[in-house]
Amino acid sequence: MTSYNNMPPNIALMRMITSYRVSQVLYVTAKLGLADLLKDGPKRSEELAQVTGSFQPALDRFLPALVSLGILAQDAQDRYELTSSGAYFQSDHPLSVHAYTLFMAGEIEWQTWGKLEHSLLTGDSAFKQTFGMNLFEYYSQHPEDGDIFDKAMAATSENISRDILEAYDFSQYKKVVDVGGGNGSLLVSLLKANPSLQGVLFDLPQVTSRATKLLEKAAVKDRCEVIGGDFFKQVPGGGDVYIFKLILHDWDDEKATDILKSCYQAMGGKARLVVVEQLQPDRVEISEFHQTLITRDLNMLALFGGGRERNKTEFEQLFERAGFDLVQVIPLSSQLNIIEAIKTTIV
Repeated sequence: MTSYNNMPPNIALMRMITSYRVSQVLYVTAKLGLADLLKDGPKRSEELAQVTGSFQPALDRFLPALVSLGILAQDAQDRYELTSSGAYFQSDHPLSVHAYTLFMAGEIEWQTWGKLEHSLLTGDSAFKQTFGMNLFEYYSQHPEDGDIFDKAMAATSENISRDILEAYDFSQYKKVVDVGGGNGSLLVSLLKANPSLQGVLFDLPQVTSRATKLLEKAAVKDRCEVIGGDFFKQVPGGGDVYIFKLILHDWDDEKATDILKSCYQAMGGKARLVVVEQLQPDRVEISEFHQTLITRDLNMLALFGGGRERNKTEFEQLFERAGFDLVQVIPLSSQLNIIEAIKTTIV
């Protein structure tokens, strides 16, 4: 990671201001599929230009940028090859950042952040201002972009799922309900790690329709019920533990409370609520970690308007309004947290 600590302040600020250039270099790298093309060995720029349909003189100026970033290296014959870091841009790498790059540095995020001022002035979604509909409506109407989003979330879910399994014991439960579980990547991890566990994948019908193939491929479909519905109205009952991974931060306090109340109505008295979210600091420090936390929160503002990341006190208040008590917070290495709660009151 680049450090600005030893630079004169004005130079450090200039570096920050132009940092978008790096994200766009990485986006084009993913868009052209350069890592996949170099998977089997080094190639010259003219070979890469021919396969990608690029203008070679421009590509000759582009590839050195990837060398400077440590994504590519040049051998003695002036051929380009992947570094150990560059390998993560391969689309089939187990920890691939390919789809994540296409989503986070692509047109949707790019244009949304270009309207960040709109969110600051109004509190409304910059995404809706840009595309004329909310994020979920957009993906339902643009399935190709929705597929990139699914793959990006699945890529991040791989690391998060591993963290969750290491930090929390799901073997004590018989049935887990993954609320807003998307394509089922988290639930697959939970079921594969706990052979006696039954699962319920719950999300909007157009979302759960994309989960069946993944569940079948993982050979867990016989232990998983897929239910389409609206978590503002009703959540499936019968679970011993209800998990929400990166769901509540999409919504303002009122709607997040409504979701939790639906879950409250579905849960038995001894069932547990497990929320996986980022926790905002009570006081912000000058650090890369806090910069990441704050900019993620701004992303929720830009995408959803009312969406937000919350600190521990705000989660306690959210739970209390829905009839839950916060039991414990377990930090994860992925910068997220497991926030566990139990039912305490009748709402």
